[in-house]
Amino acid sequence: MQDLKGKKLLVLAGRLVGTRDIINYARSKGVYTIVADYLPKEKSIGKILADECWDVSTADVDEIVKRAKEVGVDGVYTGVSEFNVIKTMEVCERLGLPFYATKDQWEIGTDKALFKEICNKYDLPTAKTYALSELSSIQYPVIVKPVDGCSGKGISICQNEEETKVAYQLALEESIKKEVIVEQYLYGDEFVVFYTIVDGVSKLSVMTDYYYNYDQKVTMPLPQVYIYPSRYLDEYFAELDEKVRKMLRGLNIKNGTFFLQGFKNEKGFFFFEPGYRPGGSSTCRYTKYLNNISYMDMLVNYALTGKMGDDVNKENPYFSKKCCTLSLVVKGGEIGKIEGYNEMANMPYVISSEKRFDVRDFVKEKSALGQIVLRFFIVDDSIELILSHINEIQDKVKVIDVDGNDMLIAPFDTKRLNGLY
Repeated sequence: MQDLKGKKLLVLAGRLVGTRDIINYARSKGVYTIVADYLPKEKSIGKILADECWDVSTADVDEIVKRAKEVGVDGVYTGVSEFNVIKTMEVCERLGLPFYATKDQWEIGTDKALFKEICNKYDLPTAKTYALSELSSIQYPVIVKPVDGCSGKGISICQNEEETKVAYQLALEESIKKEVIVEQYLYGDEFVVFYTIVDGVSKLSVMTDYYYNYDQKVTMPLPQVYIYPSRYLDEYFAELDEKVRKMLRGLNIKNGTFFLQGFKNEKGFFFFEPGYRPGGSSTCRYTKYLNNISYMDMLVNYALTGKMGDDVNKENPYFSKKCCTLSLVVKGGEIGKIEGYNEMANMPYVISSEKRFDVRDFVKEKSALGQIVLRFFIVDDSIELILSHINEIQDKVKVIDVDGNDMLIAPFDTKRLNGLY
């Protein structure tokens, strides 16, 4: 691996999921870090951690390029936001710096309709798609979403034609391309797979199961619990792993991380969402802790050198321990008090945690992933211990609004997972 000491890394957006991982890794290698965003320093974890801060919006590409040239930036990277990944790609192109994806490859990871076409080509199962002109013949329920959306925005589950028409307009407002996809809503267990790709060689890094809390009064609830490794890992390997890696080779994807979300039910596996970028679930924290490899670290390497700089064969989705990410989701409002977070964040079974909002911050209702206030990354030897830790955290952590009301949705019922792992 090339020595990174003394290089300069510009990070776009300091409050994104993944920013802390990027800056901590870069600084550990002697890299000088700069964060650019419009937020005041106290609201930007990246600015707090970085060596230098620029009060420049990530949308202002001209100003960012100008400043980057002035200080001699060696690489540019960002967290998980699609908007900021696109801006990073633009900045890298104008500066002649490495970026892991081409524009055409990026399009595949953001356009759900294009992704379905590619899945069909490589014999990867997906849900049935409907045209809006077929409203009278649609078999409900359906899911309506922007063709290029992310973070759960603009997504609705509809039970009839009237709901579908309303959801269509909502999805249209959230779509940059002003395109909407309507597809059969699949029942089943939701999963996500992450692949790490180095010099054209791909390896399954992680497979996780999502579990939702349907107490959320929104059209599309958020996953509250992620369990690793997935209980469907053996089946997935046997049925789909080689097909997905064949797709990645066919798309000439050489480096980076690529994820696919899907459902598993009695009819098999079905994919519905791609992403050629790090995911908001920060799975690299588990792979770094258990397997000593992190796609986020490797993407920082790539931004600075044009090489991922690690052995992809270190990836092993059969984790040696059970892992769980617990998200504490609020209903919305102004935060008056957070209790128990520091105590739980320092428990020996918590390898990492996130406080995304703090006292006096306002959390918007129905803002999807924007309603996650706290996250805990849990590792232990058995699923029984994991469930015990979930219950302990949910019992001790409180988020109270300025009027003294409990802001958290109902706690996740861990009994749902008994006997599954």
